[in-house]
Amino acid sequence: MVIRKSRRRRRRSTDAPTWLVERLASGHDFAFLDGRQPEISREELAAAWERLRAAILADWIRERPGTRPWAWWEFDALEPRRQISGGPPRDGDGLWFGVPPCWGLEQFADPPVFETESEYLTRLKLLEKGERRREAKDAEKLERGVYAEILTRSDQVALERGCWFDHVAADRVERFFVRFLRHSHKPWLGQPFIPQPWQRDRILRPLYGWHWPSGFRRFRKAFVFVPKKAGKTTQAAAQLLYSLAADDPTAEVYNIATDAQQSGRIYAECERMLRKSPDLQAAVRVVPSARRMFCGDSMYFAFAGDSAAASEGINASYVCCDELHAWENPQMRKVWSSLYYADAARQQSLAITITTAGEDDPESLWIEEYTHAKQIQRGEIVDLDRLVFLAEAEEGDDWLDPEVWKKANPGWGVTIDPERFAREADDATTSDRKRRNFLRYRLNRPVGSLSSWLPEELWDACAARPVFPPGCTVCGGLDLSARGDFTALVFTRREAAEQAEGEELSGDEYPEDRYHVWPMLFLPEETIERHAREGRLLYRRWADEGWIHVVPGPVIREGFVIQQVLEVAGYCEIHELGFDPWNSLEEAMKLVNEHGVNMVELRQGFRTLSPPMKKLERLLLLGKLVHGGHPVLKWMFQNVQIVTDENGNIRPVKAAKHSPRKIDGIVALVMAIARAMLWVEERSVYETRGVISF
Repeated sequence: MVIRKSRRRRRRSTDAPTWLVERLASGHDFAFLDGRQPEISREELAAAWERLRAAILADWIRERPGTRPWAWWEFDALEPRRQISGGPPRDGDGLWFGVPPCWGLEQFADPPVFETESEYLTRLKLLEKGERRREAKDAEKLERGVYAEILTRSDQVALERGCWFDHVAADRVERFFVRFLRHSHKPWLGQPFIPQPWQRDRILRPLYGWHWPSGFRRFRKAFVFVPKKAGKTTQAAAQLLYSLAADDPTAEVYNIATDAQQSGRIYAECERMLRKSPDLQAAVRVVPSARRMFCGDSMYFAFAGDSAAASEGINASYVCCDELHAWENPQMRKVWSSLYYADAARQQSLAITITTAGEDDPESLWIEEYTHAKQIQRGEIVDLDRLVFLAEAEEGDDWLDPEVWKKANPGWGVTIDPERFAREADDATTSDRKRRNFLRYRLNRPVGSLSSWLPEELWDACAARPVFPPGCTVCGGLDLSARGDFTALVFTRREAAEQAEGEELSGDEYPEDRYHVWPMLFLPEETIERHAREGRLLYRRWADEGWIHVVPGPVIREGFVIQQVLEVAGYCEIHELGFDPWNSLEEAMKLVNEHGVNMVELRQGFRTLSPPMKKLERLLLLGKLVHGGHPVLKWMFQNVQIVTDENGNIRPVKAAKHSPRKIDGIVALVMAIARAMLWVEERSVYETRGVISF
């Protein structure tokens, strides 16, 4: 290393190529810069630094006082920066800005901490006249060498398998953002794109800094879950441009959304950012009509999921999947499956999913990915290839607590205005619809359908274990499927409320009876397999866990359901079994004629279903339903919507005729309650209230 003190400023050079200035300033080589010479030797770099030192130093100190460019540390520094604590630095890798560029397992347990650049320059009296030390705590954290953290069990396992963190690679992507990208929106219009701390420390630096022992990047996939107004569109555009221009000389870069309008939003942000970024704009050719960009041998293309053929046969180096919560139709699942393996031929590929919260539908693609990310975050599973970042208000958090607001919004105080946020929270207390919208869009909480019947909290509060003693009397409801869908058989036992001794009640003060629920849900095996082939594994999981009775074949055979009814009849006394004659008439007649079961027709209209629907609503509000927390029945409850006639009567309906969100179990429960409401257990009135004296 050449030992030389910094010289005073000279006349600034105006003819140096951008690639050379950038190489001397940051130590990085960016292929898109005009006139790039990647094979330049160390001697040639030293000569160039001797010639351009004054001009580069002047610009650098003006923008970053208390620090020095890469070439200064490489050729002029008097000694390395002092290590002030932590384990031994990794040997044999040289120095990067005066400190070791990477380290391994033992250093993560006790990471080395070095003096900052400002402390170094002050100690050796190398600060220029009038130059002040930089006091930014965030910058000091990086300068001291805290380059990565062990955030999950997966990180720890990765270290044990030899993964290491290369902060030179992490610096490179951060340098690209700050040096070559400019904001395209107010209030930062035209300013350098300086990543927010959460973007830098939790996404960019880990994503590009973690490496396998082979030298390839560790992460190949990422799940970024942030609420609205966090700056995710701008960040996605910036990463797309980095992947196009600076990451791979033959990159294939894609962003995809559900439709052309959504996919065009990120593409449009890329275009706007290019127009504000002169060095990058000079290297990128834009084809707006095709939503394509080209940089050397690299290509970027934005397309919509409704043109699924576009996802076939691609060899992606980088894919950005936008707003996964909106990928609802089966076509998007096919696109997802195609993209999942589109990077198989590349060693340094990345597939990033960026989304906000959607509806809490366990069959949805986004819930599957979100659940997997939560398991990684909690340490329940180990996934060494996937980075996760989840910004959300979790279950049990007080949604009106300002600390929860900050926790769920990493852009708090930057992209999020705290005063406006507080006003929105106040407004959200005025209606259930506004509260759900606030939870979903501002606190990133998955919620049920905004048009659903009742809040799921009421259902969850009734998850005690139901009791069905041998010989008890039950009423039931049967909703038989016409095709390969759910058949639901639900029984309920009405438990009379006991009046406390000496208690005098009148009118509506009489205690409510408790209703115990025994659901049986049947599904054809071929339906479960078809869903599994399409990537929807929810039915298979429920079947494996025993919540669904699997019936061999493509449809529910009548004999299978009849057998289940008879098994219940052998354990309990079935008082009545309500059924919808539309699909169940033949089976009902067999139960009546051959087995003596008391079957009652219940047509699916307002007159028949409104009273038991309102009764079920009352039971939930009073906590008098006992359902045992059956997950499939809960899912169906979340899917229920209601229609109302001019007299205020209600009945349950699905969101759409062919909607995958089934409600059969709740319909059968309503029919069971309809019959149980009319049944009164035959026992002496004196057993419940005693003798009344006049």
